[in-house]
Amino acid sequence: MGPIVRVEPEVWLDIAATAANRVAVHAPVGIKLFGIKQRYLINAHGLYFATDHTEPLKLPDDLLVIEAKSIYIP
Repeated sequence: MGPIVRVEPEVWLDIAATAANRVAVHAPVGIKLFGIKQRYLINAHGLYFATDHTEPLKLPDDLLVIEAKSIYIP
């Protein structure tokens, strides 16, 4: 696994739209008391790009999204 790069949701969506690898991972993260965030991870250009957002992102239709229980990013 390569480095994980945290980016803003808008940047992540741009990367997802142009990535050759059309697979992403999504998982809700957090504690309900403090609010659940939506976490997304994709591999592109030899790096892993991650983002968090309070609302689900509108993903490209041709992107395969794997729903995970959690995504741990150190």
